Amino acid sequence: MTWASFAVANALVLLGALGLSFLLQVDHKFDRVLVSFIWPLRRYKSRSYLRVSSRALRPVP
Repeated sequence: MTWASFAVANALVLLGALGLSFLLQVDHKFDRVLVSFIWPLRRYKSRSYLRVSSRALRPVP
């Protein structure tokens, strides 16, 4: 491994760690907003999916 590739790998790891910490901070700040938007959609999706799957599992007369 040359010095250039080693420096590039270190920079990528550092950028990945910074991006991950930034995403975690943003998620920690806005997790209530995200949950309030995503949770009803998830519940609605699971309900409609269960409805469709139960309809598909019923034997067709």
